[in-house]
Amino acid sequence: MRRRRFSAALAAVFCAAVFSCGVEDYPYLEQVPPEAVMRPSYTKAVVSLPARRDLGGFLRYSIFYRIYISDAQITSSIGASEMTNINSSLRGDYSYIEPYTQKDNNLAANTGSLFSNRNYFEIELEEREISDILGETGAFSIAFDFSDVSPGLPPRLVKGGLEFTLRRSTGSGLFSPVPKTSSGDFDGRFVNTEALNKSENATSAINRDVAGKTISSGASRYTYASLYICAVGINGVTLTPVYSAPTFIGVFILPKKWWQGEE
Repeated sequence: MRRRRFSAALAAVFCAAVFSCGVEDYPYLEQVPPEAVMRPSYTKAVVSLPARRDLGGFLRYSIFYRIYISDAQITSSIGASEMTNINSSLRGDYSYIEPYTQKDNNLAANTGSLFSNRNYFEIELEEREISDILGETGAFSIAFDFSDVSPGLPPRLVKGGLEFTLRRSTGSGLFSPVPKTSSGDFDGRFVNTEALNKSENATSAINRDVAGKTISSGASRYTYASLYICAVGINGVTLTPVYSAPTFIGVFILPKKWWQGEE
């Protein structure tokens, strides 16, 4: 009987210690349901985001991306088998991340580290801070449009009839990506340019967000973007970001550059 009393007392002390250490401040963020993603064509995806139930921890959504150089032109829906033809790194990254996207997975992973270790970065917008656009807690929909319209807009995020140009990251200064504009500024639009599809630039110092591929001289070169979405919150103890499990959006071929001038 004494042993039982001791065990119960120890359990009570342990629970008190755990909760006094702020474990309750670690928010659990619900994953965007995989069925919320629709791909009506190989150039478009629509994500219907439900109203958040984790209001105590949720801040916004984030889109993670990586670009892959390829000599294969695929103008149809891209699945796992097509990924191998595009770039073996794409298939490898997808296979590595895919278990973490499954509902009710028991895999312990920090989504931020999961992506950074695969050289995935957070997409930005040219016209606005993405947190301003993806920070709503109510239900809303967003669309990604990679269609090759000439003349027209480069790949963009569409929300409520408003269009925002998708922009690559610089990793907060971690690397110095190309192409550049004629004035020397970074041109981060998701467009297949010579500077983007050149494997010599796919290095940790230049285009860290791009996976290279050995391509025969004279062969056509294409680029593809792989996208995931997750919810982002804040750890109330360490004040660092926390993430939900990721959800795969799709892989999209980038349109060619239709304007002249800078590379």
